[in-house]
Amino acid sequence: MKIIIVEDQDKIRNKITKISNQVLEKRNLELEIKSYNDYSQELEEEILTGDENIYILDIELPTKSGFDIVRQIRSEANDWRSIIMIASAYDQKSEFISLMLAVFTYISKFVDFSTKLSDSLDLALNILSPTKTIKIDNKSVLIDNILYIKKEKASKYSYIKTFDDEYRIRKSLSELQEEASLERIRKDLLINKKNTISINNDEIVFKNHITIN
Repeated sequence: MKIIIVEDQDKIRNKITKISNQVLEKRNLELEIKSYNDYSQELEEEILTGDENIYILDIELPTKSGFDIVRQIRSEANDWRSIIMIASAYDQKSEFISLMLAVFTYISKFVDFSTKLSDSLDLALNILSPTKTIKIDNKSVLIDNILYIKKEKASKYSYIKTFDDEYRIRKSLSELQEEASLERIRKDLLINKKNTISINNDEIVFKNHITIN
C-alpha cells in the first residue's frame, strides 16, 4: 500500500506530502509516498496493479483530469478497495457523487485544508490497516509492504525487506511467520505472495522488480 498524490502545483503537492509524512510519523508507520505532477505511464502502471492505495487527487491536471483517473482506478483496474480523496479548489462534489465512484472525501484547498487532510488520512489508515502491521525498532511496518523475510546465516537475526527499506531484527523466522502470516517457501525464507510476480527455479521476482534466488 502507498499514498499516491497527483497534483500539478508544486507548492500544494509539497504541502500534501508534508502532511502525509506528519501523519505517518505520528503513527510510527512506514508507508511509501509517491507524488506526480500529472498523469504518466508510471502512474498508470501503479493504478493497473490494482493494489490497495490511498490516492489524493487534484481535478484540474495538464493532460488527464482527476475524474478520468478515478474512473481508471474503479473501472479499468476494478479497484474498489483503494481510498480516493479529492483535493480541489473547485466545488464539484455533486458531480463525483453522481458518478457513483466511491470517493472517500472531497477537501477544499482553501478551507481548513491541512486539518481536514490530516484527519482524512488518519481515518483512511484506520480503515485500510487497523491491525496489518509488524513492530520493528519501535516502528510499525505494514505487512502489505513486506516483500520477503530472510534468515541471516549463522546468527539469531533476520532481514525484513520492504518496498523501500530493509530492517535487521533479532527474531526467528518462525516468530516472524506467526506475526506476519507470510508463506514459508524455504527453510531460510518467507515471502509475501501478494507482492510476488513469479517464482521460477527458485528465482523470485517481486512487484518492484527486485529478484532473489
